[in-house]
Amino acid sequence: GKTIVHRKCPKVYIPNTGTDNEMYGYTLVECACLIIDFVREDAGVNTPVHDILNYILVDTKNCDYCVPIDEEKIGELGVQLLDLSLADDNTKSCADQQRTPCKSAQLNPLKLAEVLLSLGS
Repeated sequence: GKTIVHRKCPKVYIPNTGTDNEMYGYTLVECACLIIDFVREDAGVNTPVHDILNYILVDTKNCDYCVPIDEEKIGELGVQLLDLSLADDNTKSCADQQRTPCKSAQLNPLKLAEVLLSLGS
């Protein structure tokens, strides 16, 4: 926790896309709060959120998440939700053979790297 807090860089949480058994039953806000609480166990209970977590990155257009995403509640924590294109636009048809786009279970590592680098500048 102390190491995270003392780093002078953006602190970013990227939730897993698709199904994540460790997140089952939680909302995205609750997942962020768990991270904040765990860091505070080592860094101190009065550590400001902005020293622990600055951004949560999601791509709700191209990806499915197993947890509810509530931008307003995330903002109330003092964390910025960035809903950006992080996965490839999927133009394949779904398994049901309809011509509807499927959502991806994987983020594009190059897109993700570009976003992470832009946050640090």
